[in-house]
Amino acid sequence: MGEVCFMPLSTFVDPSFWNELNRKKLNEWKLDETPQPVFASYCNFDQPSSASRLSLSFDAFCKEAALSNSTGVSTVSGRVHLLNTLVAFRTLDRKRLITECGLQATCLCQVDQPSSASRLSLSFDAFCKEAALSNSTGVSTVSGRVHLLNTLVAFRTLDRKRLITECGLQDLKHFHYWYWNCLPALLYPRKLKLLSEVRAVDETLEAKLHVFSSMFGGGPFLLLTPEQCAPLSQLFDVDDAHLDAEKVTIVFSDPSTHARVPGWPLRNLLAAVAYHKRKWCSARLIAYRANARLPSICLHLGWIREESDENFSAAEMVGWERTQKGSAEPSFVDMSSTFDPVKLVDEGVRLNLSLIRWRLVPEINLERFTDLRCLILGSGTLGCNVARGLLAWGVRRIVFVDSSHVSLSNPVRQSLFEFEDAVAGGTSKARAAAERLRRIVPSVDSSWVEMQVPMPGHTVTVQEESKVRETVEKLESLIKNSDVVFLVMDSREARWLPTLLCTVHAKLAISVAMGFDSYVVIRHGVMPVGEQTKISAPEEVCSDGLLIPGSQLGCYFCSDVTAPGNSMLDRTLDQQCTVSRAGISMAAAGMAVELLASVLQHPELGQASARIGEVDDAATVLGATPHQIRAFISRFHQMTPTVRRFERCVACGEAVVGAYREQGFAFLLNALNDPKHLEFVSGLEQLQASAEQLRIEFDDDDISLSSE
Repeated sequence: MGEVCFMPLSTFVDPSFWNELNRKKLNEWKLDETPQPVFASYCNFDQPSSASRLSLSFDAFCKEAALSNSTGVSTVSGRVHLLNTLVAFRTLDRKRLITECGLQATCLCQVDQPSSASRLSLSFDAFCKEAALSNSTGVSTVSGRVHLLNTLVAFRTLDRKRLITECGLQDLKHFHYWYWNCLPALLYPRKLKLLSEVRAVDETLEAKLHVFSSMFGGGPFLLLTPEQCAPLSQLFDVDDAHLDAEKVTIVFSDPSTHARVPGWPLRNLLAAVAYHKRKWCSARLIAYRANARLPSICLHLGWIREESDENFSAAEMVGWERTQKGSAEPSFVDMSSTFDPVKLVDEGVRLNLSLIRWRLVPEINLERFTDLRCLILGSGTLGCNVARGLLAWGVRRIVFVDSSHVSLSNPVRQSLFEFEDAVAGGTSKARAAAERLRRIVPSVDSSWVEMQVPMPGHTVTVQEESKVRETVEKLESLIKNSDVVFLVMDSREARWLPTLLCTVHAKLAISVAMGFDSYVVIRHGVMPVGEQTKISAPEEVCSDGLLIPGSQLGCYFCSDVTAPGNSMLDRTLDQQCTVSRAGISMAAAGMAVELLASVLQHPELGQASARIGEVDDAATVLGATPHQIRAFISRFHQMTPTVRRFERCVACGEAVVGAYREQGFAFLLNALNDPKHLEFVSGLEQLQASAEQLRIEFDDDDISLSSE
């Protein structure tokens, strides 16, 4: 009657597949080019005149996807080859790859016993393991022993003008994908032909096929009579003498959407039948379709009988998918406009961070950045740059606190502000910074509070006490709900209250300050709440005498011998503004962010110890965790000193912390109105008196030794 044609499957890739592929590549596979398992599906109810679809969706990489519970849906397994370079994609030996699939198929069939129902299929087990991976009506499942689907996926980095010649490089930045699908099928048996006209199944039998198909989970089965069916395993359990090819019909789920042409899966089913039933040279089949507009069809096919295995072993494999234009080349898809732009930004940030974990620092814990809650006190030059650095590390929860507004001189130095923020009196710095972060990364949780932090030496009147109390309570709440606090304010005294509150609530604080040609970055020690009344003696610091535990590291004020006062009085214009070399703020902010990054990778986090002398480069996967970083740009010199917690410190000392715990706001009010009160409570007053007495004694000795 004529040669037999088969309708090929056309790959339909859901956008969610590419999204999941991105995630797998970045977080799991990285540089690995090993073929990965993947699952696709096809159905037998597609509309006429449409393509016969093989679908890949978000669950393509889940084994559970094989257990489809949809009637008429068949699942096939395969492999995805995700290539990293242009050379790998361009030099891929497609002929060798598909030949290997054929060898696997032939070896599988030659080893299997005819009586084993689970060994029926040549290239996939979908047509023999109908119950192995499926327990739902209308579903036939394919195992991964021999793969039907081999998806070759690659990406490209170059511009659209070079799409034809430059395909194969991955580009997760622009979400361009090149892929070439192969659905291997054995060209066996040889010289297939139609022995009779293709005819539609009558409505009565169609209804019975629906019932029979449900009985076998949507997989193939034998139709012995219009009223009787049997499992496909009987095809091999019964000897040829008792099973006439002309009296049994094989029914299979057909994805074809052509009225008279069967679908692609029939190829391998016929190969299995022809191999195991050597005496057969024909077979009757029904391509079952669950579509009222596209009836099932009866097929009577014949072929040349094969008595030996030689032709089977040498059978050619076909299946490389062609494009819609009919050409044999990879397909291209541009998903950059399909994906949610907000998610694209997040993917782009994760891309940069994941690349670090691929090869450079495989042990890095990136989740510690994404889960971090950061409070930035000061939204000026340093605060803006610190926030940008945190964003790049994947931090997504940031709160800004500031009381000033953007001035015309700010945008050139403060990287989160623009000219529009400074006109008409200026926008609140905290608000402008938070809003600008959301414009950079829309998914970031950035908020702001306009607040003047109470400072020692800045007198609080009786009328202001209630407002200051509310401010202190708000600031304390912000610190308690944060993991890291950056102190990047303009004045020294503005850092005092946040330093005290961070000590009380055991929060990691990082202070950053800069001069004209120098800067300092200090991470404050974090002492657990239960140990805040214990200041270790020097000999208790560490057994080797070189390390200071994180709980014993000094704060920003531990080197002071006087309490902070009002430094804003009697300032000239050059003293009122931050006057420094242009690049210092970026360097200082960058060091602060990188110090935090190293601390977050330490097992003890904020309580990471610091080494006296040479830093310990092996402290974390990112390197050392120094206590301080001091840089002098005029000499381009940097040093990392380590200072112990000072027991009489005006901010983190035992006496000051205890006074705040006992007296609360009353203690703060006294300190704000009279910095000398801090010196008295901390013990600095006594220390100063002792130093003065010692100076007097030295002076007396000098007089007694005089020759006059």
